[in-house]
Amino acid sequence: MYNPERFEERRKHPRFPIELSLEFEDKDGLPHGAVVCNVSEGGLLIHSVRDMIVGSELKVRVFFAEEYELDQFKATARIAWKDQYFDTDWKGYKYALEIVEISMEDRQKLVHLLMSPSILEEIPLKEDTEPRNLPQEKSSLTPLVSLDL
Repeated sequence: MYNPERFEERRKHPRFPIELSLEFEDKDGLPHGAVVCNVSEGGLLIHSVRDMIVGSELKVRVFFAEEYELDQFKATARIAWKDQYFDTDWKGYKYALEIVEISMEDRQKLVHLLMSPSILEEIPLKEDTEPRNLPQEKSSLTPLVSLDL
């Protein structure tokens, strides 16, 4: 069973919020799409409609903008935990992926991405680490920046 305290103790790298496209292959060998919600040097939090088994290994490709071009890094990642995820007109799964294998070149790309201005702030450690099995309703959100016009 998932224990958030144990997961937090193992966290070695800060997480950063970002939305990126991800393509992965699981045991079927076919490409599937997902969205990266946050990233760290050690792993990813993704949303996908595909139902997969915790402990499975995936070959992933994460796409990101590098100046005026599209770049990517590749890695092998293991599903650390999963949970159902509900949004307005979408339901699927939230997965925590632990990077288990990455080339030095791709690790450098990942580290460069983490140091880029597109990543503005670190996510607090407790946020998004505890699976929730109930549908999440939209709450009234407080804007991060107030524009007085």
